[in-house]
Amino acid sequence: MPEASPYLTASLTRFTDRGALIRRDVELMLEGLEVKGHLLRDLREKVQTHRQEDVAQLNEARRQTWAIWEERLKRIEEWMTSSSTLERSAGNLRAWRESVLGLGRAQSLARKYAASLLAKAGKIENRLAERARRTQEWASLLRAKEAELREFVERQAARDTEVLVSKARKQPYLDFVYLKREEEGRLSIELKSIRATLNRALDRIGRAEKWIARMAEANPAQFEMRKNDLLATWRPYHKRFSDLREAALHQAMEFEEGRMRLRWIYEQVQRMRVVESSASTRRPLLERLFGSREEN
Repeated sequence: MPEASPYLTASLTRFTDRGALIRRDVELMLEGLEVKGHLLRDLREKVQTHRQEDVAQLNEARRQTWAIWEERLKRIEEWMTSSSTLERSAGNLRAWRESVLGLGRAQSLARKYAASLLAKAGKIENRLAERARRTQEWASLLRAKEAELREFVERQAARDTEVLVSKARKQPYLDFVYLKREEEGRLSIELKSIRATLNRALDRIGRAEKWIARMAEANPAQFEMRKNDLLATWRPYHKRFSDLREAALHQAMEFEEGRMRLRWIYEQVQRMRVVESSASTRRPLLERLFGSREEN
């Protein structure tokens, strides 16, 4: 076998030495990496330990914070309960003060209001009495006229032929109907005015009684006697106005009966047949005198 050339031998020796150097470098690098790996593992363990301690501290802080906030919320709820109690007490005091002042004013005005109600009741009684008198007169005339027309209707029904009347005989009936219709309108307006006045008065008395009852609700034990005194002052007037309203309602029923009678009279008068006069009307004296001269 031929011997290797010196160049190849030198190259092989050089590569062998370089390989040994490279292996040595690698071994040194691996040793350094192993040391660093140990350091990193220690550092990671320390970091994990710190993080676990932080988590434990955070959990403990959270528990403490929750306890603090629960205590604060409990105090806030206690404050709210106490404030609501104080608010109710203040509301009761305000209502009591308002009731005291309101009932005091009502008591001072009760006599004046009672005097006003008394005067108003007297005026309404006079108006009702006057209207009752006028209604009775109106109704009595209607009854008389109805009786007269019923006799005429009965005579007409007893005959076979239709009864004719003159225009002069029918005209008084028409005048009577028109006159009583005007009176009917005046009586109706007066009755509506009286009933409206009574309703307003009773409504005001009712609202005053409700207001007094509401004022006494602040302290029923203390204000019950004052409430009863005020209601006792107005209760007779409430009954009096209620009686007047009943009287007005009774007059309204009587008035409605008269209106029905008036409508019947009007219908009968409208059914009267008027005879048509064929005779020539007589001219006045002056017209006949001057007319005769003009003709001549």
